[in-house]
Amino acid sequence: MANMPKTIGQYKYKDFTDKKVLGSDGSFNDAYQVYHPFIGNCVVKIVSRSFYCQEGEHRQLLQEAADMRKVVHPNILPMLGVVMEPEHLCLIFDLAENGSLAKALKRIQIPWSVKVQIAYQTIKAICFLHNLEEPIVHRNLKTTNILLNTNFDVKVCDFVMPNRFKWVSQASKQKERSVRHRQTQNSHKEGSGAAIAYISPETIKNINSTPEPPFDVYSYGVLLVELLTDKQPFSDKTTKEVFDHISNGYGIELGEFLPGHP
Repeated sequence: MANMPKTIGQYKYKDFTDKKVLGSDGSFNDAYQVYHPFIGNCVVKIVSRSFYCQEGEHRQLLQEAADMRKVVHPNILPMLGVVMEPEHLCLIFDLAENGSLAKALKRIQIPWSVKVQIAYQTIKAICFLHNLEEPIVHRNLKTTNILLNTNFDVKVCDFVMPNRFKWVSQASKQKERSVRHRQTQNSHKEGSGAAIAYISPETIKNINSTPEPPFDVYSYGVLLVELLTDKQPFSDKTTKEVFDHISNGYGIELGEFLPGHP
């Protein structure tokens, strides 16, 4: 676990060493596991280059980071600081040594006692977000966004702050267009349905619907199915099949995951 600064820290990019690529997502170019002499092992997420050219957006990023730093819970991934340089604009998070729950389910046989712990800690974190003075709806709850530390304690990540600012909004829209394009191309490809398995029926019917806590509750239910059965929902379906299935009011048939049970 990294050393937790008392306030949001600003760091120099050159001080991060031992970079290992972890991946990328919609609002960021890349994520790296790194080492910092004060923080220790941590993760640096680099903001997409298209969105850090203006000084005003730099200030917005700092405010966003400060707001995220205030969201403190044992089962939410801590925000540690930022890098605010002309060529590097980054968010810094604690490192969850065991990676995502999605990868853990594929890599090892998780004991039932640990699965119960993961389920309990996840819903505790989500309830905490929902009951803040300014409630936060995660909007993207799935096994890839449930991280695990060395003790397999949950660290929920990648939730969306209520005052999400311009560069994140634009990046998300770009990602959404990109995802929709890929889904259109792959809508009849077997296995592509898993990509939208966690999306609530309300969102599938109306992508512009206002996020509400029940959206996360639906996603949590899908997460439980994957956690308890070690099987990814709709992994054998096409995107179109899943879209039609959920749009028509049908849920996940547990009998498909637990043979011999109704």
